[in-house]
Amino acid sequence: MLKFLSAALMALMLTVAGPLAAAGPAEQAEAMTNKAIKHYQTVGKDKAFADFGDTTNKEWVDGEWYVLVVDAESAMALAYYDPKMINNPAIPDLKDMEGKFIIRDQIAAANKTADGGWVEYVWRNPATKKLQKKKSFTKKFDSKVFVVGYYE
Repeated sequence: MLKFLSAALMALMLTVAGPLAAAGPAEQAEAMTNKAIKHYQTVGKDKAFADFGDTTNKEWVDGEWYVLVVDAESAMALAYYDPKMINNPAIPDLKDMEGKFIIRDQIAAANKTADGGWVEYVWRNPATKKLQKKKSFTKKFDSKVFVVGYYE
């Protein structure tokens, strides 16, 4: 009986915690990107972009986890936790300290396949304020590129 209860309790914990509880950061980035696209589809552009930029909304901005949305044609940031980045004309030419075009590379990766792609670069971690290597999952939807990444 105790063995059955342990198995039932474990199954309940996995159901309540959800599939991401045991997922690694790459799976979390992909899942959050897909969740952001679904949110965009469900609530519309204006509400979704407001949610993605709301630093008090832990569903979309939580430490080093956040959503970036860029226009696939102009490479302009459309949604981000830092309002100074949105519609900033310098964003399309943004490079990391290794000389990589961050936004251009994200768009290129998203355009390669409908399933999305990965980009690596160096970026400031908002949780630690330190420059760190970052891997971002990018996926194109509705002429926009949705991006979520993790720091190594």
